[in-house]
Amino acid sequence: MLAVNDACPIEAIKHKQRLMYGTQFHLEQYDDQHLDGRVILRNFYKQAGLTTPAAP
Repeated sequence: MLAVNDACPIEAIKHKQRLMYGTQFHLEQYDDQHLDGRVILRNFYKQAGLTTPAAP
């Protein structure tokens, strides 16, 4: 388990042996006041060795 909150006991998970992740929220839904999804996506792209797409 990687992330939790009071409303949902499991927000993000990672497989123990494989390079697999899962989330219980929409990372792609972010705005100027709620940037967490953007930060998580940026970190994921960096970890995967990919270029971060341009912001819409």
